[in-house]
Amino acid sequence: EKNVAFSPFTSLFNQTGMPALSMPYGMHQHLPLAVQCAAATGGDQVLFALARELADNNDRSYVKAIVAI
Repeated sequence: EKNVAFSPFTSLFNQTGMPALSMPYGMHQHLPLAVQCAAATGGDQVLFALARELADNNDRSYVKAIVAI
């Protein structure tokens, strides 16, 4: 219950063992935007490919730098 209160959007993935990621995606009215994606168990490579695709199609250089790490 404490974990759900702290991070309500990731608890499901942590408890089920599903791969998930979140990454910055831009700004809106001076506030940061992010995307969160999840895949079926064992779908880690799908998420990495999606993150690369999102970064490659985003004009924010800091997003590209984070995904390159």
